Amino acid sequence: MEAKKPSELRLEKPDVYETLNAKINSIDFPCLFAKSSFNKDKMFIRVLDSKDNEWEIVSHDMIMINNKISNCTDEVSKSITTYLVVFRYIKYKIVDDGLFLIEMLKNLHRLDSCCWSNTKTKDPNASDFEFFFSGKVWFPVVMSPWHKSLIRVAPYLMVAIQPGDVFDFNKKCRSKYYYNMRRSIHKNIYNFYKGDLPYFLSGNSSGKNLWQYIGYDETADNKSFSFEKIESTK
Repeated sequence: MEAKKPSELRLEKPDVYETLNAKINSIDFPCLFAKSSFNKDKMFIRVLDSKDNEWEIVSHDMIMINNKISNCTDEVSKSITTYLVVFRYIKYKIVDDGLFLIEMLKNLHRLDSCCWSNTKTKDPNASDFEFFFSGKVWFPVVMSPWHKSLIRVAPYLMVAIQPGDVFDFNKKCRSKYYYNMRRSIHKNIYNFYKGDLPYFLSGNSSGKNLWQYIGYDETADNKSFSFEKIESTK
């Protein structure tokens, strides 16, 4: 069974659709790319109601999305396609969101048939760390009901995963659109916090991709904090 577009989810799981619609289209939700992807039916949504084969399912979805983006000629799809995984079976906090996301990335890497480039670090603590899957860069963002950062609080534990090809296409072919969207997103975030940005979004943070993935800079509380490396079995 494939991941669902919003229009399909509305018919098959209307309760989840309405909950996501309310969250994504709320005035406080800052990501205009996600709003556009959801409202223009270009988002792929996977709702997991059990832990069974969860990483195999997500891995399959990401390969499918990667292939669709690579082969499609539709400019809108190339510029706003997003993947959202909803872990509906997880009702209560088990671990911190950062630990959950790192475990997710480890499992996806374990299932990846493509080799991670030898020139790219697998250390998520590194300033130049990027997550690779199926030979491409992906930008994951975790949200949850118990998230430490107010702007990342969501009705479900969810991970939105933006294909790097989408960013690259927009930078190359729709640069004005891309940079206008980014400026608007940054303005929305600034307004959400009324100018009092949290540590991970401030100039005091290192600004690593990892903290943007997680939505929190763990070194704000513990300067020596670090995550384990992504397993280097490939």
